[in-house]
Amino acid sequence: MNSFVLYQKELCQILTIVCYGILLIYTYKNRKYTKFDQTTFTYLTWFVASVMGYFYLQSEICNVGLRSPEFGSVFIAFGLFILYTWPIYFLRERTLDNYQFEDNKIIYYLCVFVSIICIVPFAENLVHLSDAKTRSEIGMLHDELVIFKEYNSPIGKTCANILRCFKFIIPVLFFNYVNTNNKKINKLVVIGILCAYFNDSLAAFCRGSRFLAVIDGLRFVFLYLLMRKTISVKIKAFINKSFGIFAGIVIFLFVILSIARFGDRTNESVLESYYRYAGEGFNNLYADMMYVDRHTYGMHIFRSLFGDENTPDTLTLYMGIRMFVYYTFMGDFIADFGILGSVIIFILISSIIYITIIKKKTFSFFDLIILGAYATVFNSGFMYTAFMNYGLGIKGFLCFIIIYGIIYYEEESRKRSINNYRKL
Repeated sequence: MNSFVLYQKELCQILTIVCYGILLIYTYKNRKYTKFDQTTFTYLTWFVASVMGYFYLQSEICNVGLRSPEFGSVFIAFGLFILYTWPIYFLRERTLDNYQFEDNKIIYYLCVFVSIICIVPFAENLVHLSDAKTRSEIGMLHDELVIFKEYNSPIGKTCANILRCFKFIIPVLFFNYVNTNNKKINKLVVIGILCAYFNDSLAAFCRGSRFLAVIDGLRFVFLYLLMRKTISVKIKAFINKSFGIFAGIVIFLFVILSIARFGDRTNESVLESYYRYAGEGFNNLYADMMYVDRHTYGMHIFRSLFGDENTPDTLTLYMGIRMFVYYTFMGDFIADFGILGSVIIFILISSIIYITIIKKKTFSFFDLIILGAYATVFNSGFMYTAFMNYGLGIKGFLCFIIIYGIIYYEEESRKRSINNYRKL
């Protein structure tokens, strides 16, 4: 790489670190009560990712890019980040009275339902993962991803597909359950809900993939920090212990998979793979995406809606840059709608979230589901937009609508029954 280009890249990345560092310090200091909350966690994640981006520039795997990045690209990207995420700053002052949990039989039965149907697929994933006894075997799982042999039974596969429909609802089900049933909490249900939530991550591990575990973990921690003030000390200790065990297992598997895939199978070291995952998006955004004059108008982020022909390879030919690498979520929106279009979309999304949810006096069960989906975009957005490769968004939305309709109908029926009783 040309020394001047590398120097320019380093300056831009240092400026990125400074921007997110200032935001993190300001957020941390301007809080009367809990210093480390969901907002601080978000900015800390991005600060760490920006530091990893600097190490990525020093590695042998760094991509040169189309052009030398400019400082303006850093400020544009950081401005887009602020435009999308500013509502979470106002989540910081929420108290116990701001959360309206649903002590509803339907939601309780949903908790029990997901904790039961996760048993078969989760057990099958554990058994299958235990068969990969060596690093080379685990590494081969990823190499053969396209022709990977299905190992789930028909029941396990069906149950896993059902759980995917509840993907964005399950973590809120979890926190709703521990808050409305804290006097008669069933620890097996709690563990079952956690297993249901992380089942997809475990299945991804079985295929040599680590990304889904990162998304699921960051989303769960964000929601936990948001709602931990509502959880009793006893339940909080149990959650911390349970999640700590899950996190320990996930980190262990994460390291094992990293060693298997990069330890002796490629020219890329394990540490360089971490630099790429966390920090590559900044460099690709500054050096490539900012200089593309074509747009994909939704075919990049919402590629699953456009059929099998809309692949990263076809988008690469159209855009003239690699469309199978990370650009951060800001870069993904720029690819589809340009800088101006991204500004307009981010303003609309953040304004709707603030006006319809955060500005309200209380959060409902469904508000928290929407907040979780909204936060998913930026929680792991230093890599790419988490929804783009999966049909989970559509399935989750349909599932959300159905559950909302059922609970709304049940609540209205209950109110009518009470009113009729009063008339008598």
